[in-house]
Amino acid sequence: MSPSTRPTTPASPTPGATGSPPASVSCPGGKDGARHIRWFSVEPGNMLHVSNAYEDGRGRIVLEGPTVDREGFHLSWNWWTGAPGRGSEPVARSYTRRWVIDLTAGSVDEQIIDDLPVEFPTLNEDYLGAENRYQYAISFPDEKGYGGYGLVKYDRTSGARRIHQVGDARMPSEAVFVPAAGATREDDGYLLTVVSDLKQDASHLLVLDASGLGQVATVHLPHRVSAGLHGSWIPDSAPEWNRH
Repeated sequence: MSPSTRPTTPASPTPGATGSPPASVSCPGGKDGARHIRWFSVEPGNMLHVSNAYEDGRGRIVLEGPTVDREGFHLSWNWWTGAPGRGSEPVARSYTRRWVIDLTAGSVDEQIIDDLPVEFPTLNEDYLGAENRYQYAISFPDEKGYGGYGLVKYDRTSGARRIHQVGDARMPSEAVFVPAAGATREDDGYLLTVVSDLKQDASHLLVLDASGLGQVATVHLPHRVSAGLHGSWIPDSAPEWNRH
């Protein structure tokens, strides 16, 4: 994404709770950018993690990520607080949503692009802030407990979705994309995730081929490691200052 426009997440901590219409903001770059903020009305929603954001070839801002609606937010809140009326998972009704903000027309096209509950999106970070074809996420059971945990790959060009199921009561952590040596394609690489077995009190590191989601390796860990998020891969070739 160029520094000319920087979108913020079109979300509210409590969707629609204030009675004000939810909004997305576009802030031009530069020292005077704040004087030219533009607001756009969008549907209520709460996004915790952004899949990616970039300017497309037509100069529009494209923003994408898992988002819960008002009902999903309340199901999640009730799950965390132990209140009645909660979903089976804290990310119930967390669906991938896409906003396309047209600064010239002053409009926003908004759509839910998949009905699979997901969170913790990731991608090949070489494409962060640029148009990407592939992105990944962790899938969860829906609000009624149907479905399972897995790693999902989205093809944003064809619209295809592929899922690697990790097994009953096994929760994967946010995947880390590791580029393959000599990679020539966006999805040339591996996905690393620590999977927690919620029944056996055990964990293992799962390595998948990022292209087809085939299993490459499993490393059984001596102790259970809780499913986590926000990791990074730092190769041996990285500068010393970037290893700390």
